[in-house]
Amino acid sequence: MVGSWAGSWAGNIFGGNNWFTVGIEMGVQRMTEGVVESSFMVGAKVYDFKAGKLRDDWASFIGKSILESGMIGLVSGFTTGMIGSAIGGTYTNGSFVFLDKKSSKALGKEVYLFYGDKLNNFAYTMGDVAGEAVHFGFGGNFRINLGGGYGIGITHDGNLVSDATGGVGLVNLVDAIGSLNYVGFQYRNVNGGDEGLSRISYVNMGYLSGDMQNMKTAMDVINDKKRIEFDLEGEGEYGYAGEDNRTIHLNREAILADDDAELRAKLAHYTATTMHEGFHIDQHEWLAKNGYEMDDITLERMAYEQSTKTLALLNLRFGLNVGGSKYEDVAIAGAEFARTGDPYGLDMSGRSFKKDNSVGMKNESRTTNEQEMRKIYENRLYLSKEVKSPLDLAEFFLVETVKWMFPEKDEPDWRPDEDGKLTLREAFYWFKNGKGEKLEVDIKSLNLDRVKLSDFNKEGKAEIHLESHPWWGLDQALVYGTITLELVGSNQYKVRPDKYDFEMHNILNGKGWDERMRVLMRNVATAAARLIHTPFFGGKSYYINFNGTNTIGE
Repeated sequence: MVGSWAGSWAGNIFGGNNWFTVGIEMGVQRMTEGVVESSFMVGAKVYDFKAGKLRDDWASFIGKSILESGMIGLVSGFTTGMIGSAIGGTYTNGSFVFLDKKSSKALGKEVYLFYGDKLNNFAYTMGDVAGEAVHFGFGGNFRINLGGGYGIGITHDGNLVSDATGGVGLVNLVDAIGSLNYVGFQYRNVNGGDEGLSRISYVNMGYLSGDMQNMKTAMDVINDKKRIEFDLEGEGEYGYAGEDNRTIHLNREAILADDDAELRAKLAHYTATTMHEGFHIDQHEWLAKNGYEMDDITLERMAYEQSTKTLALLNLRFGLNVGGSKYEDVAIAGAEFARTGDPYGLDMSGRSFKKDNSVGMKNESRTTNEQEMRKIYENRLYLSKEVKSPLDLAEFFLVETVKWMFPEKDEPDWRPDEDGKLTLREAFYWFKNGKGEKLEVDIKSLNLDRVKLSDFNKEGKAEIHLESHPWWGLDQALVYGTITLELVGSNQYKVRPDKYDFEMHNILNGKGWDERMRVLMRNVATAAARLIHTPFFGGKSYYINFNGTNTIGE
């Protein structure tokens, strides 16, 4: 407490929050703490218990010990404070905090650098090294603490001896050396004005999105394998992956200003653009390395899928999106292009995130009515497609995430059961929009050709676990899960009404190991479906009636 008070007092004398003031504050704090601690401990060292008297040199010993402790504290604290402040740390209550300043401003809350712990350890370890240099200068060993009560000391003769009395932590020292890439990136940019702070934010938010490809791009920039330059100009010229397969070019407007009214949207858009172009660089690097070629549309479609995913993750994790901003149209166009392959007015260079201004976004040359009719047709066509593979399921989740990010009013007065069929996409559409009203499905639309008479019990009922076997079809398995059949006559059956919900079944009710494993796998799938449906998208469960009868074997 005395040390903190002394450090604050010294800092107030010099004023400001620059590296020198912070260094003085930390130095005086540690010096005071060192002097106080040394004063308490030195008494036991100056009394010679064997001789029963004070050491002959007790006065000089006390003076030297207190001076050494004070100097070690002053130098180590000043070094730590100077380095920590110089690389962007904010010193409060005896420790450093490293913030992503532009993202914090945009979100209205503190956003920490994902590598802040690396910077903090570097500053404190360099302070410890400086303190040990002082200890060495006063005649002691240069000590390295190995942990677990062990340590080594480097003597003035250059020999290694056992010395566990303190020193620089070996683990901290190794981590500090391994953190030089983070320190270099941070130092170059944190003092580089809005441009440098923007570069830090795009790297940090890309990494914090949690996507592995984005994390790779972020680390490549930190390790100087990629670099971000703000050198593009012109409306719609958002990003470009340079032919050097290293430089991510961004528009000058990507430089974030604290007073920008669209700071949040710009941060989201250009983080996604940075990750988009980083992915392009990796594409071209891999193609060149392996001697392959790929058409520009395929390259762009993959990259727009990456940027769309980035926007979805930023919205999910931080509430950061481009909705209502000038970047909304291009985000929707990119998502639709990733889904359908229709460029929607985007430039197709294989390296860019750019509008094709000669075409215009969303095909604006069409009349409003034509656009609306085509949109309804395409939406119905999309909803009617079955989910036949995990890739289709991933596409379904991506599209619904985009719809959640950019909500539009759904088509009114349309029921997905008009044709007597029901796909997963249609079922989910009705979950969101049907207000719990039941649907009518033709029994002939189900794939039940493997049903046998032996499946029915003596009461004439059969439970068909569509999720248990691939031959039933992935789409209807995801819609219906388990359905119950009832015999009608000798060789026909009907299907009992089913509820589109996410009910969990008791594993212990299963008969035998196979049955219990089936219930377990069903519950895992049900939990995943519940996660997708309810927390983010909302909706209401409903019943499905099956009309007609079917003949066994058909």
